[in-house]
Amino acid sequence: MESQQEVNPVFLQQLRELDIPEEAAKQALLHTQNVSAEEAAMYYFNKLENEEEGDEDLMFKMVFVVNMELSMGVGKNLGIDLRSCLCVQVEPGSCTVLAIIGEEEMVNNVTGSLKLL
Repeated sequence: MESQQEVNPVFLQQLRELDIPEEAAKQALLHTQNVSAEEAAMYYFNKLENEEEGDEDLMFKMVFVVNMELSMGVGKNLGIDLRSCLCVQVEPGSCTVLAIIGEEEMVNNVTGSLKLL
């Protein structure tokens, strides 16, 4: 019986580090027979995606807001969202970029008036 099986505690911890709720992580591990944390995570996210397919109108968006008060070249501005390779031009600890992620309408309400690079 599935409910009496033990889950791999290392895999469970890895799933919890991905912010998967503990009970959902346990169920995913049991469903995938404790093969790996990766298998369980794929199962969890696929299941979650399938459950949300009914709400097709819901769109998500990610925006990177760059601190233009820092004197950086345009090439650095475009690269900071992926690498933060600013050590040559910006002092350590400087606030360089803010990532905003959420439902498209909410993100647009916050960032819609900002200029594009």
